[in-house]
Amino acid sequence: MPTVINLNSEAHYTVGSMAHVFPYFVTPCLEAFSFLVARCGFDEPTVEQLGRECFIRYQKGNRWVSIAYEPGCVPIVELFTPSHDIKHRRIPHLQTGLAKPRRFADTDESQQRLTLQSQAADLETVEREFLFET
Repeated sequence: MPTVINLNSEAHYTVGSMAHVFPYFVTPCLEAFSFLVARCGFDEPTVEQLGRECFIRYQKGNRWVSIAYEPGCVPIVELFTPSHDIKHRRIPHLQTGLAKPRRFADTDESQQRLTLQSQAADLETVEREFLFET
């Protein structure tokens, strides 16, 4: 059974036990992608743990932005629209801010913060139409 945590709308995120599972990912991710709620009109994020992976999802109408994390890997940002198959899923090519991607220290919160901030800034530029469409 996955662990799902809905977050409140204040700047103080209440992630319950998830903060103890992947704190070096969840906290920097919520901070970096907070613009989705503040400027783009997405709903508050949902944090979900499935096995050894963690997903943070933002929804706006029939569109979702999902940030997936698996230990040892650079987070993946995916965009979804309704579909009966996977063909309506996109993985934008975003800058990671990493000088040496093969040396990603995923448990280092400062490295995660740098990577997620870079991905968030690039997402806002590259996928502007998807994010700001009403």
